[in-house]
Amino acid sequence: MPSSPKTDLPKINVPSGVRPRKAFTDAIALNPNYAETYDGLGKVLMLQLQYDEATKKFAKAISLIPDDYTAYFNQGVAFYHSGKFNEVIHNSTEVIRLYPKNQAAYNIRGIAYFEQGKLDEAIRDYSKAIELNPGYSKAYNNRGIAYLRQGKTAEAERDFVKSGQPMSGPTGTRLNKCAF
Repeated sequence: MPSSPKTDLPKINVPSGVRPRKAFTDAIALNPNYAETYDGLGKVLMLQLQYDEATKKFAKAISLIPDDYTAYFNQGVAFYHSGKFNEVIHNSTEVIRLYPKNQAAYNIRGIAYFEQGKLDEAIRDYSKAIELNPGYSKAYNNRGIAYLRQGKTAEAERDFVKSGQPMSGPTGTRLNKCAF
């Protein structure tokens, strides 16, 4: 089992003059059964805002190593950017099945529920992410936004304080949005 959850897209360190997409494509041509190259190419495609293509590369990585939670998580991020929230929920649930302590998977699934208007489910997932990591400021922020949407101002304010974000901006409106 992995030792730590992936919360953001990993940095891709590529030597100067190397085109990452071509490098991964060439690597796939050399060994089409190496899942990590598909995962890497998917990340490059996400950086290029080609989310639909990225989801296909992550799907190939998943088909090669079905128990690797990272490809599911990365595909879920690509689905999120494509507005495919049911798919985000599915992928996040798979990540949680494979790695139950992945706070980021609970957080992004909460965001997908939030986007669907399922605030109770979103709050449940943000709360689980906070339980797993009591210092997870993004989950506090997101839960605060969900509480605010439910009209629970006191709970929202408490979470915004814990997230390190102000309750409102200079205009009196909440400035932050859900983050993963």
